[in-house]
Amino acid sequence: MGEDGICLECKRPTETVFNYKNGDTICIECGHVIENNFIDELDGAPTNPNLKSGHLPTIIFKPNGRSSSLASKLRRTQNQMMKNKQEEVVMKKAYAEIERMSEALGLTFGISYTACKILSKLDKKNLRGPKSLRGLCAASVSRACSQVNIPKTLKGITTVANVDMKEINKAVKLLEDSFGTV
Repeated sequence: MGEDGICLECKRPTETVFNYKNGDTICIECGHVIENNFIDELDGAPTNPNLKSGHLPTIIFKPNGRSSSLASKLRRTQNQMMKNKQEEVVMKKAYAEIERMSEALGLTFGISYTACKILSKLDKKNLRGPKSLRGLCAASVSRACSQVNIPKTLKGITTVANVDMKEINKAVKLLEDSFGTV
C-alpha cells in the first residue's frame, strides 16, 4: 500500500480489509494481499463488529461428561442468555452462508465482507423480508459484486445459493427499497 492509500497492484485508491483468520491485509478493489502475517495486538475478548452485541461467546462444555455444579450453573446461564440472542445466531448463520457462497463463486474476502456489512445494515434497520435466509444472503452477495463492478449474474448466484430465482428477486427488491439502487 502506498503512502496515500493507493494499492500498488491495481494502482487505484482503495480501502483495506483485515482477514483476521489468515492475518492478511487485503485490497478491497483487486483482492491483492498487501500485508500478511498481521498480528492482532488488541487485548480483551474476541469481537465481531457485525453482531449487535459485538462479542463472540465463550462456550462452556463438559470435558468428560461430568461437570461441577458451578460449570452446570454457568452453562445454564449462558444458554438462557443465548435464547435472548437468537437474532445473533441467525446472523452468524447468514455470515457463514455468505462465506460459503463467496468461496463457491471464487470471490475475494473483501466482497464477502462487503456482503456481510450489507446484511448487517439491513438487520440494524429491523427489516424482515423474504422468508429465505439464503435468498437474502444471495442478494447481499449480488449487491456486493455490483458495488465493485464484478460481473456475476443472478442465475449464477442462484445456482450456488440453491434458492429459487423468485426468492432472490424478492430479496433484491427488499435491498433496493432499503438502500436504493447501486
